[in-house]
Amino acid sequence: NYIVSILGITLLVYGLSEVFTALYNKKKINPTISYYKGGILAILGLLLVIFSKGIANLIVIFSGLYVIISSLINLFTTWKFYSPSKERNIRFIFGGIELLIGLTLSFTPQSSLSFICILIGVYLIYKGIVLYVGDSVLKESKNFDFFYNRQQSYKKPNPDIIDHDEITDDHIIKK
Repeated sequence: NYIVSILGITLLVYGLSEVFTALYNKKKINPTISYYKGGILAILGLLLVIFSKGIANLIVIFSGLYVIISSLINLFTTWKFYSPSKERNIRFIFGGIELLIGLTLSFTPQSSLSFICILIGVYLIYKGIVLYVGDSVLKESKNFDFFYNRQQSYKKPNPDIIDHDEITDDHIIKK
């Protein structure tokens, strides 16, 4: 609800600023498009603020419907194109779990959102404990890839080696 409300307030402020900017610069530019754009965004923002709970529920319900459709397609594909094996059985199990998650999201959106937030909180607590134990207690210093890139050493690029992302027409002409 808060996220939808914040998005609504942002759209409302932006829309009103577009309208006021168009009014202020009326003699300099043609403000017709700014009036329509600002007015539509302001109305949309106001609706998002007023109906934030209902819109948040609709988002969760449509997300659940998407998960249901996706799981049914996965189950059908598994049934149709995989021969009986352990992999097929595992795909059926995960497809069934996905179907149950989609049904839960669609029919109990508020409870589902609360449960998802609890899972995210538990995961963050777990991750914090793992990082604390790894750093403090075990005195380990690991490279945590994207988020915690601690052991990165900077190397100067070799001008004779051209990265495939940096190839331009100048490089081709020089060769």
